[in-house]
Amino acid sequence: MRHLSDTLKNIGLGIILSSARFSVSVPRVHWGFGFTVNLYIHFPHKNPKQVLCMKMWADEKDLQLKNRLKGKEACKDWLGELEPFLDILTDKRGYDKMKWMLENPMPRCTPNTPTNVFYDWVEKWDDFNESYINQQRERE
Repeated sequence: MRHLSDTLKNIGLGIILSSARFSVSVPRVHWGFGFTVNLYIHFPHKNPKQVLCMKMWADEKDLQLKNRLKGKEACKDWLGELEPFLDILTDKRGYDKMKWMLENPMPRCTPNTPTNVFYDWVEKWDDFNESYINQQRERE
């Protein structure tokens, strides 16, 4: 029975690696520097048996599994568990963007925070995205 359980968990991991989508957005808001960061991981709808396999793997790793998972800590936990499988992850670009954002959070706006701190961060984010696009072009 243990063998079957391990097999189902491995199938769940395969489904996760092929279907998980990592999303980072920086929408406009009416407070702070005028922008905020939204992170989420989307697990597209699967049939109930596939979801059960995915849940078995996620439960073993103590990870939350929802259709759309939000929150910095939850995303960070998933990225950590999926890192060993990065070479076979379908949405590597989304993973890399989310990892960068977690390692380089947008600065908080306080009354004492100089505006150039935010501009410096925006420049680094733009540089990351531009270098990532250039790397993809070189691989093609």
